[in-house]
Amino acid sequence: MRLSGLFAVILAVTVNVAAARVQANDWDLCKDEKVTAEVSIAACTRAIDSKKFRPRDVSTLYYNRAISYRQQGDNDHALFDYNEALRIDPKYEKAYNNRGTLFKDRGDVERAIADYSQAIRLKPDYAYALVNRADVYDDKGDLDRALADLDQAIRADPSYARSYNIRGLIWQKKGNRDRAIADFGNAIRLNPNYHYAYLNRGVVWHDSEDYDRAIADFSEVIRLNPKSDVGYMRRSEAWLKKGDNLSALRDADAAVALDANDPANYINRGAVMRALNRNNDAILDYRKAISLKPDGERKRQAEQALLDIGVQP
Repeated sequence: MRLSGLFAVILAVTVNVAAARVQANDWDLCKDEKVTAEVSIAACTRAIDSKKFRPRDVSTLYYNRAISYRQQGDNDHALFDYNEALRIDPKYEKAYNNRGTLFKDRGDVERAIADYSQAIRLKPDYAYALVNRADVYDDKGDLDRALADLDQAIRADPSYARSYNIRGLIWQKKGNRDRAIADFGNAIRLNPNYHYAYLNRGVVWHDSEDYDRAIADFSEVIRLNPKSDVGYMRRSEAWLKKGDNLSALRDADAAVALDANDPANYINRGAVMRALNRNNDAILDYRKAISLKPDGERKRQAEQALLDIGVQP
């Protein structure tokens, strides 16, 4: 009897240790960025359902599961989890920031701003939330508020490259190319693999008619991200301005091959075809661009090009 009783105690201890190990493993898997979203969601769910964690930790579990749902494109479940995380812990600034980004992606900019603002109230030096709110202000055309947020973000975290990149875009829109180039340069200095900053600086060089520097930056974009159709399209435009029509055509073809659904790629290649006196090919490209239902400006550009060639859109 004593032996059987001892065996029962040992078994119970072993089971408890095993359960604790599983619980710890689920906590780690729930936040492990190296596992798939599916594995993470399953671990988070087991941990939440175990009811073994403190409320603040449960809030974190919901937060991490929301991130994994977002990776799967399941925004409804992600929103539910962010809401739960904030219900349990109303001072969870990261959950407000992430929920704000979800609202932004859904086009609900006012709710996005409200969430970013709450995150900033909870943590005034929260650079990520400041930059995200600035990005929404930029989308709304409120450039001064965007600049104010970006300046504050850079003061809070001078090492965050995205702050400089977005501020560079604001300066570009305000017509201050020198400050835009300086900010894009700072973004690249902080993150030499930041291909968006190279792309944006290349556009400023192009607009400044410094085509060699533009080509150099667009070439970096392509080196860092060989699937960037925009990098090829922009470099094609720069080659065309330099009068190197064959290089422009090679890049224009590459852009179309990478994204055959972007009207801008066909409009650009149409311009190259015209420079090569291949008007029939240009007509095909401009009409293809129009068939893809571009925005108003792109559509007018393609239609005017067709009229300049002497045909109706």
